[in-house]
Amino acid sequence: MWAARRIPATVIDLAVAFCSKLGNIVVQLEVVFDHRLDEQRLAEAFIMLQEAHPVLGCRLVIKTWQGYWEELPREQRNHLIVVHDSSAYEAFRSEALSAERGPQVHACLFHDGEDDRLLLKITHEASDAGGLKETSRTLAEIYNRLLREPTYRPVSDWNAQRGLGQVLRRIPPSAFPRIFADLGFFRETIEMARQDAVRTPSATAPLGSAGEWGPHLPYRVVDRERVNQLRHYGRADGATINDLFLAAMFRTIAQLQGSNAHHQLALTVDLRRYLPQGRGATVDDLSGIEFVGLDSDGQDFAKNLRQVVAATRARKKNFIGINGFTALVPLIRPFPPRLIQMVMNMFIRRVIPSAGIPSALTNMGEIRPEMVHFDRPARLAYMFPPPIYPPMCAAGISGHKGAVVLSSGTFVRAGEVSPAERFLDLVLSN
Repeated sequence: MWAARRIPATVIDLAVAFCSKLGNIVVQLEVVFDHRLDEQRLAEAFIMLQEAHPVLGCRLVIKTWQGYWEELPREQRNHLIVVHDSSAYEAFRSEALSAERGPQVHACLFHDGEDDRLLLKITHEASDAGGLKETSRTLAEIYNRLLREPTYRPVSDWNAQRGLGQVLRRIPPSAFPRIFADLGFFRETIEMARQDAVRTPSATAPLGSAGEWGPHLPYRVVDRERVNQLRHYGRADGATINDLFLAAMFRTIAQLQGSNAHHQLALTVDLRRYLPQGRGATVDDLSGIEFVGLDSDGQDFAKNLRQVVAATRARKKNFIGINGFTALVPLIRPFPPRLIQMVMNMFIRRVIPSAGIPSALTNMGEIRPEMVHFDRPARLAYMFPPPIYPPMCAAGISGHKGAVVLSSGTFVRAGEVSPAERFLDLVLSN
């Protein structure tokens, strides 16, 4: 008789689950090909993907005293969706996912003229952008291997460890006093609660709203030539591509608000940077968060860039992404999930509408060629951050084959033009 197995839910899994009222908490990866993919082989590989990484074939169960991932019967796992028109494809892109219903990963293949497009969606409770890239890598490996070995079956990583413990064990114990002594994170957190956060110029959607509000995911491609020009520009200040976009976002927000004030942005950090080969044990949510604040009047980009570089450089010296919240996760783990939910609900309902959580820039990183190699290399690949309700806005950057894609996730009323379109254009012009 079949019995469902369980995987313990991590603190981050639960914290993200309790943030679902902020929007459609889903991460997406889109891959564009110049060639046709084998539908049948891709469909078979997609089913096997959920066996290779079992958390993807589970549903999230949250009870008063425990949270866990419960295995779904094979017949309830997701199948590849194949569409032939753009309206069906866009409907799939906008569709919300439920971690508690499961499964955690969805896939759609769109025959777009002579091109093929593959869109992978994953719940943020199960994975962040780094985990989605690993998911795509596994799917590509299975798909390619089935061509050579039709009877191939992947090995399940059911017993692989999930959670921040695998990261924190890599941080020297001597570093933790410095991490907790770094008051920058706590100072920006207090500042966040005291003033209006960085806002996008749009109406405010009710938290957890539905109906007339729909997700919108615009993006802009920055080609390799311009990316090289940006790298050259930033070299004098020691700025990374991420620093340049962060400074441009600060300048854009200040211009749109028409104010010279202290602004904040939340910056996500992939904590796999501290793991061997930059990879976790399995699909996971291994992101840290930093709050970056600076004074900007929207005029002096060079000044903003120097401020951003100074802030990120200082944090990188002291394990960026590992801060007062991340380092305390092991201490939070014993608390009942419903207690964590109560605290998160209070934060969402009271802090966000009245004062604010900053809009975010999430660096989703490089999409390596092997992660999206299905028979042949992909032409282009990029990622979308989760769409969240205004006035917050999530912006993301991802890279592939030298190009960088700036994307956004927000909600807009039906029939209205999203302010995020203008926002992205202004960021690139700055």
